[in-house]
Amino acid sequence: MEYFIETSTESPLSRPEEWDCIITRDTVNLAEKPAPKTPNLPRTKPSISKLAVVGVVETTNPREVYSKGGAYDLLEVVATSNEVLERCSMWKIDSVSLDLSTSILTLRKGTVAKAVNNHLYFTIDISPYYSSERRRNWIYNTKELLRLAKKTHINISVGKMSIPKAEIVDLFKKFKLKEKTIHKMLTTNPETMLIRAAVKKYAHQGSIAQVLSKEAPLKQMLYRCRTGLKNIKG
Repeated sequence: MEYFIETSTESPLSRPEEWDCIITRDTVNLAEKPAPKTPNLPRTKPSISKLAVVGVVETTNPREVYSKGGAYDLLEVVATSNEVLERCSMWKIDSVSLDLSTSILTLRKGTVAKAVNNHLYFTIDISPYYSSERRRNWIYNTKELLRLAKKTHINISVGKMSIPKAEIVDLFKKFKLKEKTIHKMLTTNPETMLIRAAVKKYAHQGSIAQVLSKEAPLKQMLYRCRTGLKNIKG
């Protein structure tokens, strides 16, 4: 069993030996219009790059989001409301991160289900739990998301913090999740998301590009694709 974790490029993990693969996340704000940068990834572990797009609103054109993610393996939208989640739930992205700590969110089951049915994964950043000002909102919103979304479509991020694996497991046990379910959020769930992303990027009409031994970590995920994946959107 391999363990995956997501962290910010601004804060390297202090205990990388606990993880088999690290997803490193950069952030871009549409309101600021910065040029996307080439990800600066740690070389000590297999690393996958992700771009999280902030500043998406109900009127945002998806092409504006897609244009930012060319240099990255994964593309994520940071949704600040149920309306923004509804807007991006059918986009060609890999995951959605909800702002779980700023305010109480009003999430609708139908909107969450729509995103899950489009094979989007929800990323839960646990770093706000360690802030006394943000913890209460984070607990409420996280509990709601865990209630509404399939546990098979939830991944975990430590944000800009470095949190031991055992502490992550203990935290989610407080939401009355089984330990087996929590471990899947750190193993099976992110692995399946990465396999889907690799197939979208490197396969065309059932033909998979040749994978060499020194290929990028995401492309090597094609080796793990053992069954057909439905509704792949390139």
